[in-house]
Amino acid sequence: MALVIKSWSVNSSPPTGQPHIRIVGRESGLISFILSLLGIDATTTLLVNERHIEHERGDLSGFRRDVTPVEHISTTYYGRFKPWKKASIGAGLGVALLFSGGWFGVLLGLIVIGLAGFFYVLNRTLTLGYVADSGLEPKALVFKRSVIEGQEINEDSLRDIIAVIEHLIKPTLGIAPIVSGGGRPASDRVAGPAPTSVKDLVTPAMSGKCPSCRATVLPEEVFCGSCGHKMK
Repeated sequence: MALVIKSWSVNSSPPTGQPHIRIVGRESGLISFILSLLGIDATTTLLVNERHIEHERGDLSGFRRDVTPVEHISTTYYGRFKPWKKASIGAGLGVALLFSGGWFGVLLGLIVIGLAGFFYVLNRTLTLGYVADSGLEPKALVFKRSVIEGQEINEDSLRDIIAVIEHLIKPTLGIAPIVSGGGRPASDRVAGPAPTSVKDLVTPAMSGKCPSCRATVLPEEVFCGSCGHKMK
């Protein structure tokens, strides 16, 4: 399932304690967005720093976090998918309705054509992934444009992200790219990762917020689990 981006950032020279790359996404759909407003949606997070890549997927039943040292990354990849076939079928149906006769057919045809265009724009996806030399299955993020959060990673941003990862893997191959960018929703309410256990929900008063990324941090944690910011 394609993710909707909640927030993302890429920086070839981040401040101390900050990751080079941070992408937080949620499952698509209205229900997921409502849960996001409540802070209980399922989120997927990708963090890249100088030492390792973290890929975490969590929900209320728990989470799984895969940590791969950058020296064990053998391949990175990205791609784009456009749902032009399905959109073309919808547009063709709309054109047929336009010539079916009558004002109702014209109106319905225009609506169908508009929906086909809307479907095409919202369902274009981009893929970012990497392969470890350990033989484990490739890790990939498939994401699409966020209308509600207002977030989108385009192909140029993906190239920047790949360039930073490649330099971290093999820094001796060339000059470090100068990259800095990202995006956050207007509201921090939908920006950070969601809780990954029931405990996180029932004990909000015992948790604090990271001053850097606004993720939930427990009192006993020295570093933020999302961005690595030192808390104490």
